[in-house]
Amino acid sequence: MIISTMKHRIFIAILLPEELKIKIAKFQENLWPSILQSNLQGGLRWVKTENLHFTLAFIGWVDEEQIVRIKEVVRDISQRFPLFPLKLTKVTLGPNEKYPRMLWVVGEKEKELEKIWQEIRNKLKEIQIPIDEHHPPKIHLTLARARGRELFGKKIDQKIDLNFLVKEIAIMESHLNPGGAEYKTLSKFPLR
Repeated sequence: MIISTMKHRIFIAILLPEELKIKIAKFQENLWPSILQSNLQGGLRWVKTENLHFTLAFIGWVDEEQIVRIKEVVRDISQRFPLFPLKLTKVTLGPNEKYPRMLWVVGEKEKELEKIWQEIRNKLKEIQIPIDEHHPPKIHLTLARARGRELFGKKIDQKIDLNFLVKEIAIMESHLNPGGAEYKTLSKFPLR
């Protein structure tokens, strides 16, 4: 048997229900006129609606054998957690105001999400698959990315009120292209 040594760029995510993606797409359209007025339109690359997601844990480059083990971990963890709500509260700049590179929708801190992240981190560490721990889960959804310093010195802080029920955890693969990242869902695991 031949085992492939091909590497895949993997992350664990919470996918959005289609009805929420539609609401966010409409919100992006409504936000566009104010972006035009601020002369940012040429410097922002908007995330396609089908690519909207919350990254729960970024893993990075792994081989196919490691993907199988990651799937086992996520499947086991998902069966231990109930469905839980996430509340999205505002549009702001990310990752921080001093060096903003993205336009984010952010939400309230959620205990269940933190527990799931801790479980994933601990279980993957046990099987020697590290995650990027510099970025613990922060409820944020990227709407757009700046091509350069277009967001420096800008202030965006717009209130929103969107809620949804987290029903599953997904393992995703990211392909980096000149036009932006493309994502492929490898597996989805429902919460109990």
